[in-house]
Amino acid sequence: MMLMLAGSVTHTSPVGVAQAARPNDLTIEGYSISNVDTGTTRESKSKDTEQSSSTLTVKALTANDEELHMRTTIKLANETVKTGLTPITFQGIAGKTYQLTVENQEVENATSSQKGGIIFNHWEDIDDTSRVRDVTMPDDGELLNVLAVYNSGDRATLEDLGVLQLVSHDLYDTVRDGPNPGNREDRRLNLSTLLDHGEEQIAVGGEPRNSENIALRTVAVKLDKMHLDLIDEGMEPEAAREKTVRAYLKMVAKAYQNTFHEPLPEAAPNEHEQKPDGTENLTGDLAMRTLHSYVPSHIMVNGEETPILDRSLRGKMLSEEDMQQLSKPLDGTFDPFLRDVTIFLPRLDAPPQKFTVDLLEKDSSFAEQFETDISFEEFLQELQDGRFDKNEQVMNYIREDMAAGLLPLQDDSDDGGDTNQRQDSGAPNEDEEEEFEEDDNEEFQPSFLRDRT
Repeated sequence: MMLMLAGSVTHTSPVGVAQAARPNDLTIEGYSISNVDTGTTRESKSKDTEQSSSTLTVKALTANDEELHMRTTIKLANETVKTGLTPITFQGIAGKTYQLTVENQEVENATSSQKGGIIFNHWEDIDDTSRVRDVTMPDDGELLNVLAVYNSGDRATLEDLGVLQLVSHDLYDTVRDGPNPGNREDRRLNLSTLLDHGEEQIAVGGEPRNSENIALRTVAVKLDKMHLDLIDEGMEPEAAREKTVRAYLKMVAKAYQNTFHEPLPEAAPNEHEQKPDGTENLTGDLAMRTLHSYVPSHIMVNGEETPILDRSLRGKMLSEEDMQQLSKPLDGTFDPFLRDVTIFLPRLDAPPQKFTVDLLEKDSSFAEQFETDISFEEFLQELQDGRFDKNEQVMNYIREDMAAGLLPLQDDSDDGGDTNQRQDSGAPNEDEEEEFEEDDNEEFQPSFLRDRT
């Protein structure tokens, strides 16, 4: 199970940019204005000088414990009393409540660029996800330390993540319990996860896993609606399926290029599809699960920040605009909310199935249960630099799975026919892309949030 819910510019490390541009550490308090670079301090009289003081220190680290220098602002009664870059130390009035704000570090036009970024995740001491918080200074002489935790790395759009999660479900449906654990999917990019679960399920996104989060469901229902509309217009089901799969492969090619920084591979057999003993090798399934490192805890819905798995979003879809917002930065870590996440899977004529999981533990134990070639921890370690690199093991397994997924299914019947083959091999060609662009002119009735009608 994959939860979730990814062209080319020169990339300079945001951390390095922040360090190079580090300005003076400026205190604008009634009794002190200090300049760190010169070491000079200008004193002035204030009624606050008679009040007891306490010390606040603010530090910023990545989820991989790398020190960051992030712009910080401290205010008292809406007046700025200190600005600077972390780590920052501030002498405040004991008992007073200050407003503390830390900034993000993003490349220019971050809403459209996917290269890098340093994005606030949470405060370590209060587990709050807002960059703005109140801090009450402790009693005289006491020291208050606060830590801002960030994620640093490439980001993906929710649309690309939704597509790649659908890809994962199209390739794999791995059962972990029961007498016959293993993969029940066909490892082909043929939309079996949407179109092989009955007509009633097609209308709501195919198999229940495709409703795990709103980004995935938006992609799934959009494709399902395309398929059903083609049939309503008089197209034969097989022809409608073929056209829908071709549109899907165009989406896959785009998401793959954006996320992995290389073109979708040509169709080719996967040499790691089976282990030496003939059993199925599920290391590719494990590699796709590293995309969980992109999953954000909150997204913007109709202009409001909302938990991505909030119950209010069940059965809903995101607008085209909201699907372009960016994910958590990729850094080989999971957002803390994924360590204790409650998932609701819809069921026909029955209440939703509810269960709570630690997704990091679940993915890690997947590797142990199915004896994958690489451990999950090794894959995540490769992603700590913030991107998928072409020569890494995780990328090799993903690339092989995608190439094999473009092959037609083999039919064991005597006549050699392939009743399950429903897609062409390889990425869409230029003629097909022109056809898809014409199809895209028919808008999919976007709105900020809606039920499927």
